[in-house]
Amino acid sequence: MLIKVGPKKWIEKSFFEGSFKFGSLLGYQEIENEGSRDELEGTLSLTFALTNEETNIIGPDGKPMKRLIPTSQKNLRTGATLNIQHNANILCFTDARNISNPDEYLNKAGEFGDYCLIIKNIDQFIKRLRGELLNVMENYNRNNEIKISNLCCNRVQYFADDKYGIELSKYNSNDINYVFVKREKFSPENEYRIVIGYEKKEFAEEDVIISMGSLEGIADIIPIDKLRDVFTVNN
Repeated sequence: MLIKVGPKKWIEKSFFEGSFKFGSLLGYQEIENEGSRDELEGTLSLTFALTNEETNIIGPDGKPMKRLIPTSQKNLRTGATLNIQHNANILCFTDARNISNPDEYLNKAGEFGDYCLIIKNIDQFIKRLRGELLNVMENYNRNNEIKISNLCCNRVQYFADDKYGIELSKYNSNDINYVFVKREKFSPENEYRIVIGYEKKEFAEEDVIISMGSLEGIADIIPIDKLRDVFTVNN
Protein backbone atom coordinates (compact mmCIF):
# COMPACT_ATOMS: atom_id res chain seq x y z
CA MET A 1 0.00 0.00 0.00
CA LEU A 2 0.97 3.63 -0.47
CA ILE A 3 0.54 6.33 2.18
CA LYS A 4 0.23 10.09 1.86
CA VAL A 5 0.06 12.26 5.00
CA GLY A 6 -1.28 15.80 5.09
CA PRO A 7 -3.81 18.19 6.63
CA LYS A 8 -7.30 16.68 6.87
CA LYS A 9 -8.84 18.99 4.24
CA TRP A 10 -6.17 18.06 1.67
CA ILE A 11 -6.46 14.35 2.35
CA GLU A 12 -10.26 14.47 2.08
CA LYS A 13 -9.98 16.34 -1.21
CA SER A 14 -7.62 13.66 -2.53
CA PHE A 15 -9.99 10.88 -1.46
CA PHE A 16 -13.34 12.33 -2.54
CA GLU A 17 -12.16 14.12 -5.72
CA GLY A 18 -9.00 12.21 -6.64
CA SER A 19 -7.21 15.57 -6.61
CA PHE A 20 -3.40 15.52 -6.54
CA LYS A 21 -0.65 18.06 -6.99
CA PHE A 22 2.51 17.12 -8.87
CA GLY A 23 5.11 19.48 -7.40
CA SER A 24 8.01 20.79 -9.45
CA LEU A 25 11.55 19.54 -8.87
CA LEU A 26 12.54 23.16 -8.34
CA GLY A 27 9.94 23.45 -5.61
CA TYR A 28 11.42 20.52 -3.70
CA GLN A 29 14.79 22.30 -3.71
CA GLU A 30 13.22 25.20 -1.83
CA ILE A 31 10.41 23.58 0.21
CA GLU A 32 9.99 25.12 3.68
CA ASN A 33 10.06 21.79 5.55
CA GLU A 34 13.79 21.25 6.13
CA GLY A 35 13.34 17.51 6.57
CA SER A 36 12.00 17.20 3.01
CA ARG A 37 14.03 19.92 1.31
CA ASP A 38 16.67 18.55 -1.06
CA GLU A 39 18.90 21.15 -2.69
CA LEU A 40 20.08 18.48 -5.14
CA GLU A 41 16.55 17.54 -6.26
CA GLY A 42 16.35 17.43 -10.04
CA THR A 43 20.06 18.11 -10.48
CA LEU A 44 22.26 15.38 -11.88
CA SER A 45 25.58 16.56 -10.46
CA LEU A 46 28.45 14.33 -11.48
CA THR A 47 32.06 14.81 -10.41
CA PHE A 48 34.83 13.02 -12.25
CA ALA A 49 38.40 12.30 -11.16
CA LEU A 50 41.37 11.93 -13.50
CA THR A 51 43.11 8.56 -13.69
CA ASN A 52 46.49 7.64 -15.15
CA GLU A 53 44.81 5.53 -17.81
CA GLU A 54 45.13 6.99 -21.31
CA THR A 55 42.24 7.14 -23.78
CA ASN A 56 42.17 7.25 -27.58
CA ILE A 57 41.16 10.92 -27.46
CA ILE A 58 43.94 13.38 -28.28
CA GLY A 59 43.92 16.54 -26.19
CA PRO A 60 44.86 20.13 -27.16
CA ASP A 61 48.46 19.41 -26.22
CA GLY A 62 48.63 16.59 -28.79
CA LYS A 63 48.80 13.88 -26.11
CA PRO A 64 46.22 11.20 -25.23
CA MET A 65 43.74 12.43 -22.64
CA LYS A 66 43.40 10.63 -19.32
CA ARG A 67 40.28 8.64 -18.49
CA LEU A 68 37.76 10.19 -16.08
CA ILE A 69 35.94 8.09 -13.49
CA PRO A 70 32.83 9.16 -11.54
CA THR A 71 33.26 9.97 -7.87
CA SER A 72 31.16 11.52 -5.11
CA GLN A 73 34.07 13.67 -3.88
CA LYS A 74 33.55 17.36 -4.55
CA ASN A 75 36.91 18.82 -3.54
CA LEU A 76 39.21 17.26 -6.13
CA ARG A 77 41.79 19.57 -7.66
CA THR A 78 41.72 17.65 -10.92
CA GLY A 79 38.71 16.43 -12.81
CA ALA A 80 35.42 18.00 -13.83
CA THR A 81 31.89 18.49 -12.53
CA LEU A 82 28.89 18.18 -14.83
CA ASN A 83 25.52 19.59 -13.72
CA ILE A 84 22.41 18.48 -15.60
CA GLN A 85 18.94 19.72 -14.67
CA HIS A 86 15.78 17.91 -15.69
CA ASN A 87 12.26 19.17 -16.13
CA ALA A 88 9.69 17.09 -14.22
CA ASN A 89 6.87 17.19 -11.72
CA ILE A 90 6.56 14.57 -9.00
CA LEU A 91 3.86 13.13 -6.77
CA CYS A 92 5.30 11.46 -3.65
CA PHE A 93 3.94 8.69 -1.44
CA THR A 94 5.43 6.48 1.24
CA ASP A 95 5.74 2.85 0.17
CA ALA A 96 4.46 1.00 3.23
CA ARG A 97 5.41 -2.38 1.74
CA ASN A 98 9.04 -1.84 2.61
CA ILE A 99 9.23 0.10 5.89
CA SER A 100 11.71 -1.58 8.20
CA ASN A 101 11.24 0.84 11.12
CA PRO A 102 7.57 1.92 11.50
CA ASP A 103 8.30 3.91 14.67
CA GLU A 104 10.88 6.07 12.88
CA TYR A 105 8.48 6.68 10.01
CA LEU A 106 5.52 7.49 12.28
CA ASN A 107 7.55 10.03 14.24
CA LYS A 108 8.47 11.85 11.02
CA ALA A 109 5.04 11.53 9.37
CA GLY A 110 3.43 13.70 12.04
CA GLU A 111 5.36 16.69 10.69
CA PHE A 112 3.26 16.68 7.52
CA GLY A 113 -0.32 16.60 8.82
CA ASP A 114 -2.96 14.87 10.89
CA TYR A 115 -4.63 12.58 8.32
CA CYS A 116 -3.53 9.81 5.96
CA LEU A 117 -4.62 8.63 2.53
CA ILE A 118 -4.05 4.88 2.18
CA ILE A 119 -3.88 3.56 -1.40
CA LYS A 120 -4.86 -0.10 -1.11
CA ASN A 121 -5.00 -1.03 -4.81
CA ILE A 122 -1.83 0.46 -6.30
CA ASP A 123 -2.27 -1.03 -9.78
CA GLN A 124 -5.78 0.37 -10.16
CA PHE A 125 -4.68 3.74 -8.79
CA ILE A 126 -1.81 4.03 -11.29
CA LYS A 127 -4.09 2.92 -14.14
CA ARG A 128 -6.60 5.65 -13.36
CA LEU A 129 -3.83 8.20 -12.88
CA ARG A 130 -2.40 7.40 -16.31
CA GLY A 131 -5.83 7.75 -17.89
CA GLU A 132 -6.36 11.18 -16.37
CA LEU A 133 -2.85 12.26 -17.33
CA LEU A 134 -3.65 11.56 -21.00
CA ASN A 135 -6.38 14.21 -20.77
CA VAL A 136 -4.02 16.61 -18.99
CA MET A 137 -1.30 16.02 -21.61
CA GLU A 138 -3.64 16.83 -24.49
CA ASN A 139 -4.65 20.18 -23.01
CA TYR A 140 -1.20 21.03 -21.61
CA ASN A 141 0.68 20.23 -24.81
CA ARG A 142 -1.73 22.30 -26.88
CA ASN A 143 -1.01 25.42 -24.80
CA ASN A 144 2.64 25.06 -23.76
CA GLU A 145 5.93 25.11 -25.62
CA ILE A 146 7.47 22.44 -23.33
CA LYS A 147 5.53 19.22 -23.92
CA ILE A 148 4.73 16.46 -21.41
CA SER A 149 6.32 13.29 -22.75
CA ASN A 150 5.84 10.47 -20.22
CA LEU A 151 4.74 9.22 -16.81
CA CYS A 152 6.98 6.88 -14.84
CA CYS A 153 6.58 5.28 -11.40
CA ASN A 154 9.02 3.56 -9.08
CA ARG A 155 10.39 3.24 -5.57
CA VAL A 156 13.22 5.56 -4.63
CA GLN A 157 16.60 3.96 -3.93
CA TYR A 158 18.83 5.50 -1.26
CA PHE A 159 22.64 5.60 -1.22
CA ALA A 160 25.31 6.71 1.23
CA ASP A 161 27.13 9.93 0.35
CA ASP A 162 30.23 8.08 -0.87
CA LYS A 163 28.09 6.01 -3.28
CA TYR A 164 25.53 8.61 -4.34
CA GLY A 165 27.57 10.35 -7.02
CA ILE A 166 28.77 7.04 -8.45
CA GLU A 167 25.19 5.77 -8.69
CA LEU A 168 24.07 8.93 -10.51
CA SER A 169 26.86 8.43 -13.05
CA LYS A 170 24.96 5.41 -14.41
CA TYR A 171 22.35 7.76 -15.91
CA ASN A 172 22.79 9.82 -19.05
CA SER A 173 21.45 13.32 -19.63
CA ASN A 174 18.30 12.03 -21.37
CA ASP A 175 17.27 9.60 -18.62
CA ILE A 176 14.78 11.08 -16.14
CA ASN A 177 14.90 7.92 -14.01
CA TYR A 178 17.74 9.31 -11.93
CA VAL A 179 15.06 11.14 -9.89
CA PHE A 180 14.49 7.76 -8.20
CA VAL A 181 17.97 8.00 -6.63
CA LYS A 182 18.39 9.98 -3.39
CA ARG A 183 20.83 10.35 -0.53
CA GLU A 184 20.58 8.00 2.44
CA LYS A 185 19.56 10.75 4.87
CA PHE A 186 16.13 10.79 3.18
CA SER A 187 15.61 7.02 3.52
CA PRO A 188 13.04 7.21 6.39
CA GLU A 189 10.61 8.67 3.82
CA ASN A 190 10.71 5.36 1.88
CA GLU A 191 9.33 7.17 -1.16
CA TYR A 192 7.35 5.87 -4.07
CA ARG A 193 7.36 8.50 -6.82
CA ILE A 194 5.10 9.14 -9.77
CA VAL A 195 6.94 11.42 -12.20
CA ILE A 196 5.71 13.52 -15.13
CA GLY A 197 8.54 14.00 -17.61
CA TYR A 198 8.87 16.59 -20.39
CA GLU A 199 10.53 16.74 -23.78
CA LYS A 200 12.81 19.61 -22.75
CA LYS A 201 14.94 19.70 -19.61
CA GLU A 202 14.28 23.25 -18.45
CA PHE A 203 12.80 23.32 -14.95
CA ALA A 204 9.01 23.38 -14.69
CA GLU A 205 8.26 26.05 -12.10
CA GLU A 206 4.52 25.41 -11.90
CA ASP A 207 2.70 22.53 -10.24
CA VAL A 208 0.46 20.19 -12.24
CA ILE A 209 -2.99 19.51 -10.70
CA ILE A 210 -5.14 16.54 -11.70
CA SER A 211 -8.56 15.34 -10.52
CA MET A 212 -9.64 11.80 -11.38
CA GLY A 213 -12.77 11.33 -9.25
CA SER A 214 -13.48 9.53 -5.99
CA LEU A 215 -10.99 6.90 -4.82
CA GLU A 216 -13.63 4.96 -2.91
CA GLY A 217 -12.93 1.24 -3.25
CA ILE A 218 -9.21 1.59 -3.88
CA ALA A 219 -8.25 3.85 -0.96
CA ASP A 220 -9.14 4.82 2.62
CA ILE A 221 -8.59 7.88 4.83
CA ILE A 222 -7.73 7.65 8.53
CA PRO A 223 -6.45 9.94 11.30
CA ILE A 224 -2.69 9.70 11.65
CA ASP A 225 -3.00 8.32 15.17
CA LYS A 226 -4.62 5.21 13.63
CA LEU A 227 -1.73 4.62 11.23
CA ARG A 228 0.13 2.40 13.69
CA ASP A 229 -2.81 -0.02 13.58
CA VAL A 230 -2.40 -0.28 9.80
CA PHE A 231 1.25 -1.30 10.17
CA THR A 232 0.30 -3.85 12.85
CA VAL A 233 -2.32 -5.47 10.60
CA ASN A 234 -0.05 -5.58 7.55
CA ASN A 235 2.90 -7.00 9.49
